Amino acid sequence: MSDTALPAAPEALLAEMMIDAVEKVFGTMVRRKANLIRQFVSTRDHSHAPDLEGTDISVVVGTVGFIGKINGVIYLYLPEKLATRLACDMLGLEPSDLGDGDAETVNDAIGELTNMIVGTFKNQLCDRGLDCHLTIPSILRGSHFKVQPVANALRSVFEFETTDQRFLADVLIDPSHTTL
Repeated sequence: MSDTALPAAPEALLAEMMIDAVEKVFGTMVRRKANLIRQFVSTRDHSHAPDLEGTDISVVVGTVGFIGKINGVIYLYLPEKLATRLACDMLGLEPSDLGDGDAETVNDAIGELTNMIVGTFKNQLCDRGLDCHLTIPSILRGSHFKVQPVANALRSVFEFETTDQRFLADVLIDPSHTTL
């Protein structure tokens, strides 16, 4: 398709790819529209991202990495209430169908949702000659925590809204393995 490297200023292309991945997967898997509210881009100063993960609410964070000609990781930060709603949408359930001990069901669904979003993003990278493979999805749960990015990572954080709730997609890419 195109060259095997991202353009000299890749932020716009990465943003387009991430927004496309989130919109496609949400439309297909949870039959909901995900609307981009704003984007934060930072290559060195990571203080510009919104603070959804530092609030008093419980957050479910799905994460999947990609490794190969380009390396990175994507975190999907969801308030627990939204994560439960999206998991139910994926599984054809109502939140009342889940019991108190069904955090594992929500974790599995959010892990798969994150995997699909990152897979869609990865496929776009591969289409540009940046072949890479996905890591195994993992889930973090809690409140009042932040994931500290690697100091030199290219970072873009996307704030979306669906069903009147905000969520974040945080993309971190290692610029040392490709021409970024």
